[in-house]
Amino acid sequence: MNLADMSDYQLHTLRAQVDAEQQRRYRDRADSVLQRLEQGSRFDDDELIYAAAKRCTCGAGMAYPKGIGMHGFWECSDLLTHRAQPGGKPHTQRLSFAAYEIPTEKMRSMGGASTRPALVSVSVEGA
Repeated sequence: MNLADMSDYQLHTLRAQVDAEQQRRYRDRADSVLQRLEQGSRFDDDELIYAAAKRCTCGAGMAYPKGIGMHGFWECSDLLTHRAQPGGKPHTQRLSFAAYEIPTEKMRSMGGASTRPALVSVSVEGA
């Protein structure tokens, strides 16, 4: 049976099943990210979404891991990537998504602004 042959009730039931599966996958992804955070795992820059302008008190950009879910939070990117030196500068505490509305580097309205560290170019001599 194709979608065109399904009754409204069947379509509604199918949509509810798809929605439930999507929510389960979002929860699983968020749980996986939170588990990595609890274990103190290191995140790579390409796994993070950076703030457009908000920085930690240490100077690094605030960021959060992709897939953290709607109950996530902003954290110092140097802590997430393990670039922070032990016993170094103090850091801003985690900022919950529910309490803080911080524009991300992905928002068009921010015009490409980002606190993401600049890529370091490496020149190869003789090439």
